Amino acid sequence: MLKAQVVNNLPKEALSWFNAKSLQVGFDHQDVWQQEHSRAFTVAKAMQVDVLSDIRDAVQSALKDGKTFNQFRAELTPVLQNKGWWGQQEMTDPLDGRLKEVQLGSARRLRTIFRTNMRTARAAGQWDRIQRTLKTHPYLQYNLGPSEHHRIEHESWNKLVLPANDPFWQTHFAPNGWGCKCRIRQISTAEAKRLGINTAPPIQTQEWINKRTGEVHKVPKGIDPGWAYNPGASRNQPVVHFIDKLEMVPPEISAAAVDKLVHSEAFTQWHQKPQGEFPIGVLNTDLKERLKATQSVVKLDDKTLTRQLKTHGELTLSEYQLLPDVISNGRVITQGNQTLIYWLHNDRLYRAVLNSSANGELGLSEFNRAKDREMRKNISKGKMVRDWEYKNSAL
Repeated sequence: MLKAQVVNNLPKEALSWFNAKSLQVGFDHQDVWQQEHSRAFTVAKAMQVDVLSDIRDAVQSALKDGKTFNQFRAELTPVLQNKGWWGQQEMTDPLDGRLKEVQLGSARRLRTIFRTNMRTARAAGQWDRIQRTLKTHPYLQYNLGPSEHHRIEHESWNKLVLPANDPFWQTHFAPNGWGCKCRIRQISTAEAKRLGINTAPPIQTQEWINKRTGEVHKVPKGIDPGWAYNPGASRNQPVVHFIDKLEMVPPEISAAAVDKLVHSEAFTQWHQKPQGEFPIGVLNTDLKERLKATQSVVKLDDKTLTRQLKTHGELTLSEYQLLPDVISNGRVITQGNQTLIYWLHNDRLYRAVLNSSANGELGLSEFNRAKDREMRKNISKGKMVRDWEYKNSAL
């Protein structure tokens, strides 16, 4: 039987996952979408950072010390009431500038905040443990929770046994909605065979429009909008929809966002346990056109980083955090379908190699320390598309 290291009845992985969250204000719960919740703590209508911070600290304390909801409510209620964040009040919606009557703090809202954060933190912690114990327990089983009434789809998934790496768990890892108490159990190969290993059911989706943004999402049936994600897996995945959002804003804005992201705790954790893709640089409009790229955002995937860590183990985390500067400001040379970018930092020369996919997206295929003679050789063999953006070198 698997045992988790716990802190006051809470697995330490769950607390670590929650502690890494940053604060993000939002007027409506739809303002922060799905996987973004893995990196940001938000409470609808908590538009003041100090109020949001008070709520986050209370949840953190409850997680760490194993407090009940009644203890959580008793401690937090007077704090919120003293700051005026309680009951029904009028508030301006930043989306349209209109004054609206909204519900701020209440016993019911605090219960939702408490339960939602407890369950998603536990789910994230459980996923982290699952990844560490895959060799001995490589299967997962879906189980209904203790609720009196269950969603029809959740009942159809009850006792479902699938490999832990099945894509089904990326969208259906419990909880799967507001108030969902379903659970996931990790089991051994022997038990999985005894119970019967299933084939993942087809995922039927329905369109759902986010009235705050106008975005149309394909939501799996049986899962509440915004809940079709795996909290633990998503922490280490700068998801596609976030990269798509970076493409929708001017390059100088997305470049600043990527630079901040690469210097955040999210990248540090991804560097330690890479899963999926991470945006590591942005091409300006001119360079994007010269390279005939279809997207501005340059990505690094988990397979490449895993290979990098083996072949270029001398590179430190702080050196990988230079990549936004390398891509934004470095000397660019093209050779066939490869793009070489050189950048000098603290008298050390670096080389980033970008490869273009079939659809014109650029991804990092190699990053290493380089020599001046190698750069000059590549300049003579290829075509220099851009010189240093800044006079950072006498080379």
